[in-house]
Amino acid sequence: MTTPPEGPGQPYGTPEGQPGNTPYGAPQQPYGGGQQPPYGNAYPAGPGGMEPPKGKGMAIAALVLALIPCGLTTLVSLVLAIVVLAKKGGGKGLAIAAIVIDIIVVILLIALVAAGVILGGESVDNLKTGDCVTAKGLNASDEAVSQIKKVGCGEKHDGEVLATVTLSGDDVADFGDDASNTLCDEAIAFTDEELNTFITEGYNYIGLTQTAEPDAGDKLACVAFAEDGSDLTESLR
Repeated sequence: MTTPPEGPGQPYGTPEGQPGNTPYGAPQQPYGGGQQPPYGNAYPAGPGGMEPPKGKGMAIAALVLALIPCGLTTLVSLVLAIVVLAKKGGGKGLAIAAIVIDIIVVILLIALVAAGVILGGESVDNLKTGDCVTAKGLNASDEAVSQIKKVGCGEKHDGEVLATVTLSGDDVADFGDDASNTLCDEAIAFTDEELNTFITEGYNYIGLTQTAEPDAGDKLACVAFAEDGSDLTESLR
């Protein structure tokens, strides 16, 4: 019977080439493994996974509202864009674009108000013979007529459309006050008696166009009014 050799060597029963001085079983990794990210960061932020910069959502809202041409939405858009620029964060480019659009919209709104298209304004091209209207500056020779609005002829009103003319190319070629008066005289076609009565009772009329330099196809409205600026309460014809 062979006796195992004494002294340094491999432990009895341990095949040569295998570790002999290790604890029971193989070394273990810490629970959960060493390669997993810390709790709460399983999906690290990075390109495509990073949260949107603060302020970008507000800037997008400002830009969307800027594209809606309305006084209230334009004001809200402008406020949001200014807030984005005042704070640290992203979206500044979108905020600047929103402000530029807001400024353009404000300029257009001011121009439309000045032309009487907004605030109840009626286009001259929409007026018809027999319409009664209220208007600003109708009886003032040195003031542009604006804020035209149709009303019932039984209500208080500033003027009445006695006739309309669709302007031709020849009409607009040399258009001015004289041409306007001549066209209205022909369109109204007062008899001498009617004209005398009209003037005696203190009325006059003026030719109105939507723009100072109308194009062919635009309308000339011949509107009567009381020269003393008093209200009319019934139809004149």
